[in-house]
Amino acid sequence: MPDKNPFVCLQPGAPDPRYVYSGKTNKHFLRALLTFTKNTRSFKVRFGMSVLFWLCIGLACGILRFVYEDYFQWIQFVAPHVSNVQTVAFLALGFYVTSSYTHWLMMWNSLPWPDAMCGYVQAVFDGEEHVELRDKVRRYLSLGEALGWQAMIRSFQKKYPTYESLMDLGLITPEELALLKSTYDHEYHSVLYAIPGLWIHQLLWKEYKKDTISAEVWNKLSDLNQIYFGCIGNAFLIMESSTPASYTLIAGFLTYVFVGMRAIFWESFYQIPLDFVVSISAIGLYCVGCDLLNPLKTMPIESYFNRNRAIGRIFAHSPRVKF
Repeated sequence: MPDKNPFVCLQPGAPDPRYVYSGKTNKHFLRALLTFTKNTRSFKVRFGMSVLFWLCIGLACGILRFVYEDYFQWIQFVAPHVSNVQTVAFLALGFYVTSSYTHWLMMWNSLPWPDAMCGYVQAVFDGEEHVELRDKVRRYLSLGEALGWQAMIRSFQKKYPTYESLMDLGLITPEELALLKSTYDHEYHSVLYAIPGLWIHQLLWKEYKKDTISAEVWNKLSDLNQIYFGCIGNAFLIMESSTPASYTLIAGFLTYVFVGMRAIFWESFYQIPLDFVVSISAIGLYCVGCDLLNPLKTMPIESYFNRNRAIGRIFAHSPRVKF
């Protein structure tokens, strides 16, 4: 019988399925059709399939023009009304892309960067006697970030599938892992990222009680610590409050209705290049909006994580300039 202890292995279940981007097949047929995500999630593939869709319809309608004379007369009657659909489609697209980009930008502004915290700790605790403290602070900052991404991103979880795997990165000791396990709660274990932030507060408070730092410095470091871990918490909230699926459905429906009408109701061959440019512009906007729905998919999170770890090591162990 497989061991279900998440501290031994987090596979195949996610730490918190509410937040993890799993990249699973979209089971909603209509949404899968409109977003071309049933089999592929690549922007290039989705965009290419959409353009191919336009060209196929345009070619088929061009053949019909020469075969059926009545078809051309019907097109001349309907073509002037396409502009009405175009107006509504681009209004919906503008709102959809703006909503998706705002959601993406909120995530970008919530990414945790340890530079300020590490720099301030290095400046205050710059003696050789504080090497261990600086090393603990940088480890706890990276540990909190790793626990957050482990709960949110499937690819990150696959690379670091257990909490024990974080020991291999040097982010946590066996004693600290035991403390982390003691706080485990099945319903809310995704908030374990906050535990390292608490440990940093305890370290700094101990230094304050020993009069190593002043009250002003304690308050500054406490604020920086809260800001850093608050960014990770904000990321959870942003992932949970994604752009509503109804926006995707409405924008996708209007986009492909408009693109289809543009491909069908062209009055002359000279109008085809302009119709094609307008159509692929609409398709491109819609595809961009779809890609921005999941900010963590479009961001190199693991690269940012490695960068933050490197920043922590530099501030903790780099040689000090003698003044």
